[in-house]
Parts: sequence; C-alpha cells; structure tokens
Amino acid sequence: ILSILFYKNMKFCTIICEYDPFHKMHAGHMKFAREASGCDFLVCLMSGNFVQRGRPAVTDRFTRAKHALLAGADVVIELPLLSAAAAADDFAFGAARILDFIGAEALSFGCESGNAEFLRSCADFQLSEEYDRRVRRFLSEGISYPKACGKALRGKLPEPLENPNDILAAGYLRECGKLGFRPEIYPMKRNERYNDTAFSERASSSAIRLARSRGEDYSAAVPSFVFADDDKWTNIEDYEKLVFLSRNLWNAEYLAKIRGISEGIENRILSARASSYGEFFSLLKTKRYTEGRLRRALLDCLLGVTSEIAEEYKKSKPYSRLLGFRKESEGALKRLAPLFSEAPRSVAALERKADGLYEALAGRIIRNYPVKI
Repeated sequence: ILSILFYKNMKFCTIICEYDPFHKMHAGHMKFAREASGCDFLVCLMSGNFVQRGRPAVTDRFTRAKHALLAGADVVIELPLLSAAAAADDFAFGAARILDFIGAEALSFGCESGNAEFLRSCADFQLSEEYDRRVRRFLSEGISYPKACGKALRGKLPEPLENPNDILAAGYLRECGKLGFRPEIYPMKRNERYNDTAFSERASSSAIRLARSRGEDYSAAVPSFVFADDDKWTNIEDYEKLVFLSRNLWNAEYLAKIRGISEGIENRILSARASSYGEFFSLLKTKRYTEGRLRRALLDCLLGVTSEIAEEYKKSKPYSRLLGFRKESEGALKRLAPLFSEAPRSVAALERKADGLYEALAGRIIRNYPVKI
C-alpha cells in the first residue's frame, strides 16, 4: 500500500505523440518537457499502428515505442485506434480522457506560438456556446470543418489561431476542460519551419517521410537508433493498392454504417471510375472534404469502423495498452495499472483486425508485448 501511495504522489508529465517517425526535434522536446515540468516520470501517449493522417504509421508501434524509450521516455502507452486515426476533435478527446483517468499532473507539447496563456484563452472560447453557433453557421455555408472552426475564432482572440500545432494544442486543452481537468501545461515553441517539407537536420516527420520516399538519405534528421530500423518501414504503396482494390467490396448499405461517411461522399466512392489509387483519390476530393478527412474515411471503410462501434468506444471506460517502459521506471506502472483494461468486445475485435492488417502490410511478424529498456 505504501508503494502505491508513493507512486501516486510522483509527478507525471505526458506527451501526446505519433513519432511517425521519431526525429531529433522530438528528442529535444522530451528534454524540454522533463526539465520544464520537473516531472518524476515522462509518459508518452502514442498512436498505434495507424495515425491521424489516415494511414499506416511508418513503423509498428513497438518499434516506435522503443525509439521513444531510447530517447528518454519512461513509459509509452497507446492511444487507441478509434482516437488515433480520427478527426482532430476525436483525437484530442481520446487523449484527454486518458490523461484525466491517470491523473496526469502536466502536459507538454510543441506548437508554433509557445504561448500557454494564449492557448488557454483559445480553449476557453471554444467551450462557449457562441463558438458552437459560429461554427454551425460557417458549416452551413459549405466550407470544411477546420476552416469553419478557424473562421469562428476570428475577431474573438488577441491573435489568430491558425497554425496547425497551436490548433491541436488548443484542442487538447478544450477537451480537458470539458472533463473538468486542468493539467499544468508546458508548450515548447517550435521552429517556424517545422511543418515544411524541405529537408534539414531539423526536419519534420513529413519532410523525413518525403525524403525517404524519394530514396534520399534522411539519417541527419533522426537519432542513429531510428535510422537503424529503416528496414522496418511499411510500404505505403501496398496500403494504397489495398484500399483501391477493396473499394469494389463496398456497397451503399455498408458505407451508410461507416463513421464519417456522410454528405454524399459515399456516392463519390461508389461512382468513381479509376485505374489507380491516385486517380481514385483525386475523384473524391471536394472543397468540403480535406485530404486528411478523406484518408481517414477510406481507412474506416477498409477496417469496418462503424458509427455504432465508434460510439461504443466513446462511452466505454478509458483504456490503453502498455507499449514499453524503462526498467528503472517500472514503479510508474503501478499507478497506470487501472488503465490497462479490456476494450469493449466489438472495439477489441476491430483493433485485432487493424493489427493483423498492419502486420500483413509490414510483411513480417510483429511483437505483441511491451518493450523493456
């Protein structure tokens, strides 16, 4: 009992992440989070085998967890699939409820502004009825959800909320606010070119993925232990072929059940006549649907993520899987133990299907037990 009470009094600082792939800027953020928060344990809540851009992660979750641990994380736990590969609001909701459940004292993230007070004010306004009314009005004009949210904030904040990582950070704080949970926050100001696809030693994950797809050397931007696992990257072209060929199995009745399929996109999917994934995807694009939303919708179609299963997940008790931990941080697991519970049966079946699909795409047997460093 004394041991449990001891670890309950230890300070957790959390990082919500994908590490797709892990790079040197991520390592810098870990160091910042630990020093700024003064935490006892640095806990990474990381997406699993599929990520928020609606695609397979570049390497499997256990390999990426190993990278995080080698870079200095104490524990890595998984953000469940139905949050990790969801729209920004659902991604933030899934992360916030896990942080609330484990009682994380602090949250650190990288963002363009690096301004905690500004991000708090953004989140507070997003919790207001006025914000909801403005978003609904702009959506009725036929623009995409991200743009509607941006327009709803104009003139209501001391400065525009328009940078992608600031928007995501404010989303975390908004969802925490809905739960009545208010962790300490430690934003790290990011390089203004962080999201550029231009390659450098400070390259983003996007730039690294692009460089590798071109057959270029990206080793300067990642730790050596990440580059050593280059042979574990998943081939995105195989995934796109699978989506393209699977579309012939989908009918109107099936698509009507899938999360996020609405506003006529099902008609575009069924009527598209194409000879390649690229052509097929271009036929689905509209002003209302962002590329990210389309990719997530296609992933949901491939996996069979129904609105019913997604709703069951939202109503379930928060849960996660342990992906890895450092031997000297093993005590933190005592506090996290209640989180490692079973998912609802339908959700668990869906996750097993997704893991099997990822393993097939990877073309190798993937470990299914936590990494211990």
